[in-house]
Amino acid sequence: MTTTDTELDQLRRKLKFRASHRGIKEMDLIFGKYADEHLARMKDFDLDEFEMMLETNDRDLLKWF
Repeated sequence: MTTTDTELDQLRRKLKFRASHRGIKEMDLIFGKYADEHLARMKDFDLDEFEMMLETNDRDLLKWF
């Protein structure tokens, strides 16, 4: 299935919001800044990978960072 530009833009907006509203302020800052700098250039695969990372528990990610 081919994803349209409109669908990709909607997904980018959704991911940008999720990246900045995670629940732990430190993660909001890390992911929010990353999203601001990189989401516009991400393609289907990259967006899927980023979305999977956003589904990971904040505390686990904070330990990793």
